Amino acid sequence: MKKWMNQFTKITFAFLVLMAMHTVVHAQGTGAELVLVPTQSSADNGQTFSVAVRLLNPSQQNIISVRAWLNYNPNVLEATSIDAQDSPFQLVAPGENDLNAKEGHVQIGRSNISGGFSGSEAVIATVQFKVLAKQKGVATIDFFDYQSSELGHTNVNIITQGLPLNILTKKPDALGIKVNQNASAGSNGGNTPSTTDPNHSEQPLEIGGGTITTVLAPYDLKIGTETGAIELKWQAPNDPNRIGFNVYYGKQSGLYTRRRTLGETNQFRLEGLSNGETYYLAVSAFDSTNQESDYSNEVGAIVGQPLSATHQFQAFLNNYLSQIPQQPQNGPLTGWLVVSAMGMGGALTLRKKKVTCHTHPNKK
Repeated sequence: MKKWMNQFTKITFAFLVLMAMHTVVHAQGTGAELVLVPTQSSADNGQTFSVAVRLLNPSQQNIISVRAWLNYNPNVLEATSIDAQDSPFQLVAPGENDLNAKEGHVQIGRSNISGGFSGSEAVIATVQFKVLAKQKGVATIDFFDYQSSELGHTNVNIITQGLPLNILTKKPDALGIKVNQNASAGSNGGNTPSTTDPNHSEQPLEIGGGTITTVLAPYDLKIGTETGAIELKWQAPNDPNRIGFNVYYGKQSGLYTRRRTLGETNQFRLEGLSNGETYYLAVSAFDSTNQESDYSNEVGAIVGQPLSATHQFQAFLNNYLSQIPQQPQNGPLTGWLVVSAMGMGGALTLRKKKVTCHTHPNKK
């Protein structure tokens, strides 16, 4: 009996250790996210726009503090104010509700004084920016100094076993805002040719006192989707200045809240997406000075529904159709596929038009 009890104690102890390890891993694996959500996707010289720093906490962990320092180019943008009136994190660390125009930093660091915040979503702060640049391009707002520990300048912390733990498991995506997109020929913005022509020439832009050549934009962006993922392929003109590409995506047409930075490639697979959600995507190119091209054409898809892609590449579609049992030509299944493709594509098209009008109220 005593031997059996000792064995039971060992098993129980091992089970408790495994559960404790699972709790820590679960806290890290189902961590929170920080997302930048702008009020608009473009702005011209002298205009202002706001960017909300949003906390996503899907596992509703008890978050005690958030640090979200932002980084931007002070020659292109000016951060003018921080509004955190409605934030659930009201306790401010010294020097962490400040704007550092010289370094191009927005310094946000806040804690919850009522024992923590366990809601699924919240606005940490809203930052207002003003466009200073006169040339056409894309202004990037990024998170500064992300580290996997709580020691960096970008983190989301809970308390576990009496110690802080950063549950922000990866660096949040940057945000790109188009600036001076309506610049006309002869202005400081220049007149950028169509991005669908790989052989077009470019006019130099005056940026920071030096002359550089505009980066040529990618074109013919195509898309495919399957369970939990979207795959992209694009074309790009020969450009000796280019060193990589940025993939932008979001849930509203023309309003991209996330970015992935890539090297020299013409394809990318975006994973970890939820089936049934609609995403819109575009690609830009950049050079060694971090100057960025215009966006490519925009594509959209409902994740996990291959026939919903607005600009499908054939190999992806063929792979999907090959998995469907053969039916007589013009039979019931063929008709269903045609109707489904029209229905999904139509839904994306209608949604795109609706959101575009909402995002750009002056656009007919």
